[in-house]
Amino acid sequence: MSEEVTMTIDGVAASTEATFGVVNPATGASEATAPDCTPQQLDSAMASAAKAYRDWRRDEGRRRDLLRQCADALMAAAEEIAPILTLEQGKPRPPSRCTAPPSGSSTTPTWRSPAR
Repeated sequence: MSEEVTMTIDGVAASTEATFGVVNPATGASEATAPDCTPQQLDSAMASAAKAYRDWRRDEGRRRDLLRQCADALMAAAEEIAPILTLEQGKPRPPSRCTAPPSGSSTTPTWRSPAR
């Protein structure tokens, strides 16, 4: 499955010369290559995140809606995400699927409840 993973800083694709392997702890095999940012790139990413957070924290309704959309996307992609978790964490497949309820479940997770 070896693939290259990229990084984004302040909404822009960022390249780097250094990389590191994402190792499956169960097998020791390198499953992907990830970028290894420089200290300057890390500082830039942290500054960008701090700037974004200033706006993010002020709009609770938008934040709630976006987090729900993210949760929906994760639940919809559970079958695709499970093998990735298995490879990068050495986790057996059934626990890797715990990010989504069983198909057809009518259970609404508590984090999906309306705001109080």
